[in-house]
Amino acid sequence: DNSGNITISAADTIKVNVAQAAYGGTPWPIPGTIQFENYDVGGNGYAYNDYTAGNTGGATFRTDEDVDIENCTDSTGVYDVGYATAGEWLDYTVKVATAGKYNLVLRVACNGDGRTVSLQAKGVSIANALAIPNTAGWQTWTNVTVNNVSLDSGVQVIRITIGASDYVNLNYMTFSMVPQSVSLKTGWNLIGCPLDGNITLHSALSSIWTNVTSVKNLDSFYSTANAAALNSLKTVEWGVGYYVKVTAPCVLDWIAR
Repeated sequence: DNSGNITISAADTIKVNVAQAAYGGTPWPIPGTIQFENYDVGGNGYAYNDYTAGNTGGATFRTDEDVDIENCTDSTGVYDVGYATAGEWLDYTVKVATAGKYNLVLRVACNGDGRTVSLQAKGVSIANALAIPNTAGWQTWTNVTVNNVSLDSGVQVIRITIGASDYVNLNYMTFSMVPQSVSLKTGWNLIGCPLDGNITLHSALSSIWTNVTSVKNLDSFYSTANAAALNSLKTVEWGVGYYVKVTAPCVLDWIAR
């Protein structure tokens, strides 16, 4: 101070969180499975909301965070998020390959009645107050399915929030795309591509590939009769129309494989 007096205060611990992002650095792909213990980095109040300090689940995984992770005895998981109480939430940065409808499966366990969870994508509800069944054990697992969930394409955050009653155990969530089917007749068919980005021709038409003989648009051409070097059409693009010739009636499901 002005008189030259000096004192040392008690030490304070300051934690500096990194910016919110996917755990591991790469957004989780959809379609795909996301383990609930792989919530975003960024810290409490930013990438997740947990009301109790420390990882009280007992697992030796991400022990520097406050989410309660425990060892999982389910056949399809190493860890699960446990002790999840009302109002707590977890964020997951994902990358949706194609806009459209998806079927969502949650792998859950709960020893009690009246539990719910809700999910948002890009801040918009995709499953509200979803009922979690009483499995009569915290490691007795079951699937809860929500069909026809709408997702936009691209990188986004999916948030799961625990409902009004405490305690739901969460293992993983899986998103699988609902097929967009198009019936084709023998011969030439005009179709439009709903898949985002550039997808290889074989991958985009995998559901009917054994019936395909030719594909063309205004600029390029593919034929099974040609040598590979002579086929200029190698990928398909969103919103572009293509003529496809098939040898028999078939159904194109527009799922890239």
